[in-house]
Amino acid sequence: MQTLNNKSLLIIEPDPSLGRGISHALQDMFAEIQHIKNPMKAVAKLEIKRFDVIVCELCFQTMDGIPLIRLVRQKAPDTTILVLTSDLTQDIIAALEQCNAVVLEKPLNINKLKSSLAL
Repeated sequence: MQTLNNKSLLIIEPDPSLGRGISHALQDMFAEIQHIKNPMKAVAKLEIKRFDVIVCELCFQTMDGIPLIRLVRQKAPDTTILVLTSDLTQDIIAALEQCNAVVLEKPLNINKLKSSLAL
């Protein structure tokens, strides 16, 4: 297993169970992990802190995921972004490719998530 001892991870995921599960699965790989459920709070956090990796849900009740990913990319141009979605269409794939984001389809496979973290 690759260790990213000096790296930080931000999880933007509204589902508390999934956020905790991702955090738990990756806890030995990162020096710091933060989980934020609200996408706007996550954007505010990116104003004051840089993260090396962001794992982000695509679907939120309060905002559309594509503009969120674009905003995250603007705030963190060098950050690795992994996007979780169960709604994978060609338009979504094209939009996420423009944002240089890695797409992981739900249900989430933790081994795929870990292998996508080859930084």
